[in-house]
Amino acid sequence: MAEELPVHPSTGLTALGVLPSGRIVWPVLGAAPDDDGDGDAGDGQDGAGDGDSGSGDAGQDGDGLGDAGRAALDKERKARRDADRQLKQLRKELDELRAQQQAGADQDTAQQAADKARREAEAAALAKANTRILAAEVKAAAAGKLADPSDAARYLDMSEFEVSDDGTVDSDAIAEAISDLIKAKPYLAAKASGFQGTGDGGARRNGSAPQQVTEAQLKTMTPQQIVKARQEGRLADLLG
Repeated sequence: MAEELPVHPSTGLTALGVLPSGRIVWPVLGAAPDDDGDGDAGDGQDGAGDGDSGSGDAGQDGDGLGDAGRAALDKERKARRDADRQLKQLRKELDELRAQQQAGADQDTAQQAADKARREAEAAALAKANTRILAAEVKAAAAGKLADPSDAARYLDMSEFEVSDDGTVDSDAIAEAISDLIKAKPYLAAKASGFQGTGDGGARRNGSAPQQVTEAQLKTMTPQQIVKARQEGRLADLLG
């Protein structure tokens, strides 16, 4: 029994056929009637046309961009890659510049430290040399004036004397300072204590008697100075 074709609810026309896909083929209003085979063929041709059209659209669109879109995308991607390469190069150059600046700063710091150390060493060596020169000059000036010339360096303020750039000192200032020291501490002065033998083997002092140490001076003397003063006979009055 032949399958009954559907009737269009608006036109009242009976369908020409039903495609395997379920699509209903309706007759065109005003068209010449064709037999079923021609209609089917026409519909099949239309269906094929629809299929070809769909295939053509798919081939033309591709990923939805088309040739012009893909070209624009490729151009943008290339520009992005170029920009990335330029950025990396700039960063590299910046890092190198910073490294050079840091190396220069480190070198300057090291050079400054070396210069400072050299200046300090030179100043220390000069001060040490000046101290030796001054001590020798003071000791030489005190010879014959003090019983112990080394007392001059112990009692004088050595910072009052300066050594010039050529290594000389003010001998007049040193001599004056030694004279003032003898006035303040007369027991430090050198004494003319020559001796000569007598006929009985005894000994007597020639010249005046040694200057005697006072009780006030004795209180300020060190044990070594007291022993020395006793040996020189300068404690005779105190010892009776």
